[in-house]
Amino acid sequence: LDNDYLQNQFEVYPNPVTNSLKIKSQNNDIIKKIKIINLLGQVILEKDISDNFNNQELNIDTSNFLTGIHQLIIYGDKGNWKSKFIKN
Repeated sequence: LDNDYLQNQFEVYPNPVTNSLKIKSQNNDIIKKIKIINLLGQVILEKDISDNFNNQELNIDTSNFLTGIHQLIIYGDKGNWKSKFIKN
């Protein structure tokens, strides 16, 4: 799959985020796992997503994250997708 396909698969909002980051599949892609990495390269969240998640909104509690830029990696059934978000 090309990057343009994967780029439009997931909506991540709000950005910047305060307490709750929302992830939504745009095309019924299945999210298998998510990982969030801070600027130091430390994995601060790694979560397996149940198989019944399909085109629903996933909420990630970010209230305990330190402020700054974080990388989000979504492992989907059709490939991996990366995005960055800012925690206020």
